[in-house]
Amino acid sequence: MKAFKRLFLIMDIVMAVVILFITAVHFMPADVRELSEDEKSGMSYLKRLESQDVLEVERIRSEKRREQIKAERDERVARLTDGSTDVWSLFEDYSIMGDSRAVGFYYHDFLPKDRVIADGGWTIRDIEPNIDSVRAVSPDHVYLCFGLNDVSIGYWDTPEEYVKEFSEILDRLKTELPGVTFYVNSILPATDPAFDLMSEWRNIPDFSKAVKKMCKEKGIPFVDCDELMREHADLYDIDGIHVKKEFYQYWAANMIITWYDVEAGLYENDLPDTEIKASGTDAERNDDKNNGTEEEKEDE
Repeated sequence: MKAFKRLFLIMDIVMAVVILFITAVHFMPADVRELSEDEKSGMSYLKRLESQDVLEVERIRSEKRREQIKAERDERVARLTDGSTDVWSLFEDYSIMGDSRAVGFYYHDFLPKDRVIADGGWTIRDIEPNIDSVRAVSPDHVYLCFGLNDVSIGYWDTPEEYVKEFSEILDRLKTELPGVTFYVNSILPATDPAFDLMSEWRNIPDFSKAVKKMCKEKGIPFVDCDELMREHADLYDIDGIHVKKEFYQYWAANMIITWYDVEAGLYENDLPDTEIKASGTDAERNDDKNNGTEEEKEDE
């Protein structure tokens, strides 16, 4: 009888030990005990969910930040385009380089002459010889306004040859002026009677498209003025290649808007077309037109 009691006692002890072991294993941290395949699959699923939640939070946060930046950009553009902001007051830490059409920025007293490094007849080959004048004003932004003479001078037979050299010049500029953001303007098209003087100016659209493509490939901001020229075709000068004084505020606003886009990180994205209005009242602008066009600085 005593033997049976001893046997039952031993069995009870063994069962208790087994139960304790099973309980300990069950509640043991997952990183200590070996997981079953089902447990491993479940843990992996939970980790994926956790990762997805973090990515979703970051995506939502990024979208909201982007919406905020775009709203700020749109508000600034609205103030500029409705004429309530003086476009010339926004030109700070800049330089403009170009040909005789760029000369108008200082010729009409919109901007100081030392900030506008331009002259009649200049091409992109005049950029580097005059880089010290740009360096002297320590700009953060440099706007390049070339192309009229480049198309007609005969240095480049095709748009491809032209953008190849232009691209090389831009690479060297980035080395010469580190930290500066360069903006390339589209080549303002010519119109009649300019073609009677130089038929090569009919090729301006092809050269300008090639420049735009180059800028996109290099990540350089491109100031597209084609739509502006169509909207303000009445602001061509009588020679069909220069523009009247009134056009410069539209051109300047287009440069500033491109700067806004770059600053907001929106440049590479599709942005709405912007109608740019002139500063001042309609009556004032009409008076300026009735007073005639100021003589442009000498042609190329």
